[in-house]
Amino acid sequence: MSLSREFYLSHQYLERALHFSSDPVIFTTLGKDYTLFSKVEPENVERAEFLLKMAKYMEPSRYYPRYLLMDLYNRIGKEEKEKEEAIGILGMDTKVESEAVDQIREMAREKLNSPNNFIIKETLQNPKIR
Repeated sequence: MSLSREFYLSHQYLERALHFSSDPVIFTTLGKDYTLFSKVEPENVERAEFLLKMAKYMEPSRYYPRYLLMDLYNRIGKEEKEKEEAIGILGMDTKVESEAVDQIREMAREKLNSPNNFIIKETLQNPKIR
């Protein structure tokens, strides 16, 4: 349902599923749903942030929840938190090379190198980020 853009119906089922499962995919999908319709209902921003943080901590080696969290911070204008997530993404060890991981890392790199962000010197000196 989330894929077919039926966010309101999707979030009802996924919220219910949280009572029966701790699958990180549920947290990620639900966080993404809340992010997408937070334009309509701004109070959903906190819920989206909570769910995406939970997914991030449940599977710390996964890029996608961190990417979604970075995107959420971009949408709501929290530039400092967005930058922190970008730094976190670039500091991660890549376990499995894929095009999706390369794209996420490139987006994080672009966020840090954009003229609107001031990059901390220590960040640039970290060999994992380059």
